[in-house]
Amino acid sequence: NTSSASSRRQMLQSSTSTEKPIVSPIVCLGFGDAMLWDVSDPSRQHFPVYVKDSLLNTNENFDYTEFRDLAEKIAAPNFTLTTFIYTFSVAGVYTFADNADEFRITVIRVVSQNEVCPTSPYEPYTQSSLVTMGVTRERDLLLAPDWPLIGSLVGALVVLVVGTIFALWLFRRQRWGIVGTALPDYRGLGIRALEDKEFANLASKGSTTKRHQLTAAGDERVQAPPGSSRPLTMRLDIPITEFDADFFCSTIAEESAVDESNVLVLTTTDEGKVIVRFVFTGIDDPDRAADFLIARISAEGDEQSELHSHLNILGFEDGAREAEYDAFTGAGGHEDGQLMNIAEMEDEFWDYERQIDLEGFNT
Repeated sequence: NTSSASSRRQMLQSSTSTEKPIVSPIVCLGFGDAMLWDVSDPSRQHFPVYVKDSLLNTNENFDYTEFRDLAEKIAAPNFTLTTFIYTFSVAGVYTFADNADEFRITVIRVVSQNEVCPTSPYEPYTQSSLVTMGVTRERDLLLAPDWPLIGSLVGALVVLVVGTIFALWLFRRQRWGIVGTALPDYRGLGIRALEDKEFANLASKGSTTKRHQLTAAGDERVQAPPGSSRPLTMRLDIPITEFDADFFCSTIAEESAVDESNVLVLTTTDEGKVIVRFVFTGIDDPDRAADFLIARISAEGDEQSELHSHLNILGFEDGAREAEYDAFTGAGGHEDGQLMNIAEMEDEFWDYERQIDLEGFNT
């Protein structure tokens, strides 16, 4: 073995003297051969270092203590060393790097006792040379977890979760509270009206708007055509859902001796009971038809019209004369026969509505 190492050393010296040196060689050694390194550089920075994490290494139990001791000896100021030799007694692949330049590596392939090296024991570090020397990378790797990175990610996740929970708790704690308010009077009045089933005392904003359309001059939902009669108002004892405009017009036309097309409904208002505002139009003397209808409604005894039973009239108002008429007890009218003054009933109702609006505004 010693002679073999000497001959290899001579071969290396002769090759380096005549050929360009190989910066990163792949060396093939026989079983038990030694490798010699020149460590005489004055800077004391160039010496071999074993790369224990290289994927080319195959001897996991390789003891590289001598290479660590070499670094300590070269670093000693009073110690001079020019060469370093190491004998490889175990077959395998070993990777070394220059201490001053980690990219200058030396790969040593030690063959077993039954193997021989290729013709050239020194080859440059290339992929083809690795294949020729029988050197392959380790593929079945089990990498150790990066605990600092894993700890940082877990810590950041914990901080994010805790911060989110704290922010939600702080938001719920510091949010604006709901200030309690006293129940307005108009709500109490409405609740009592519902309990007593006095639905006529309740109204929505829609009926309020209809009331303004009914009473304000020129604001009728349907404008009376020129040459129409004075407007007449009739309160019927039916809900607005049961009101049939065609039946109403045909009944009025029959009682007034006019055609159904001559009766025009201007507005219908829902105030618990239906209030219908209508005129006669399209005839020579529309006011005469209105007078005739009033006479038919106000007739008593045997002359009483069947109009009351057909339309269930509660009250009737002539827009020109402000006359009020009895709804005739027993003829579909009011139970006690009391005169139903529509104007007074509606004024009282809308006074109540205005009171509700004012109380709601004040609240």
